Amino acid sequence: GAYVSEQWMNKGFKVTAQEVDRSGGHMPNDAARLFDTSKPFNALGYGSPNLGGDFGNVLIIQDSEASSQWKANEAGGMITFDFTPPVDEVFQLGLLNVVSDVVVNVTDAEGSTHIVLVTAAGAKSQKTVSVDVTNVVKVQVVMSGPTAITHIGICSDFEATPPLPPSSAPSVAPAGDLCVTGVHETGS
Repeated sequence: GAYVSEQWMNKGFKVTAQEVDRSGGHMPNDAARLFDTSKPFNALGYGSPNLGGDFGNVLIIQDSEASSQWKANEAGGMITFDFTPPVDEVFQLGLLNVVSDVVVNVTDAEGSTHIVLVTAAGAKSQKTVSVDVTNVVKVQVVMSGPTAITHIGICSDFEATPPLPPSSAPSVAPAGDLCVTGVHETGS
């Protein structure tokens, strides 16, 4: 249930969350909420989206400040990934619970914005979107419903391996191009 925004700055990107229409979502310091779907809130379910299974970590716009339960804001919002320096390529985006259309805006270093429309597929739906844009500085996911982001796939020139899941031991790899996917919790 951690809120995340600047934890990945040392890896070259920042995650921010915003409301679209002042619908009451909770984003402290513009942070999205990391929702660990393997840990149910209670015996009745997993919060919203009500996943009913282990999908790993996902990012959501939290519904309200008062809720300790992981609950995605019914009116959605925007989750933005800013990359500094630009990443070589964004090739994939994973979405869960696509109950309303989602718009993905991918901006490259030249200032061109590539728009991908993801059509609604219903509660608990899973969609993997091919993006295939190079030299990317920003990916903005505009959700008009309680959708979660399961992963973003990027290729970049890292000096070390990207963040690992909390249960894994850190490791260092030689510099080189790496393509990674995942929504992972990492220390600040």
